[in-house]
Amino acid sequence: MAGCSASPSVWRQVYARSSGVKPDIVAELRAIADPAAVQYIPVLLLADTDDYAKAQQGLADVFDDPQVTDLRVYAIGDGAAMSGLLLAGCRTTGETTLLISLLD
Repeated sequence: MAGCSASPSVWRQVYARSSGVKPDIVAELRAIADPAAVQYIPVLLLADTDDYAKAQQGLADVFDDPQVTDLRVYAIGDGAAMSGLLLAGCRTTGETTLLISLLD
């Protein structure tokens, strides 16, 4: 999937869902141990808000869908002021869903 593997050089892949893994985006994100990414996961999951369950269900609805055949997570940023995570889910239909969470 060229669309999912193409990324700017300042981005670094921190997770890729292996084939045969039961999709569970919330657990997969929580399992990421990369120091550059781990600090942004609670923000992405809205862990410190009253809406965390709704946010996590929304992530599951999108990224645990059986049509998502390629899921990758990247640590992203400009090397200075902004940094965060990008989730990319490629589907069997050829569509790609991106979720970008940036902090400055």
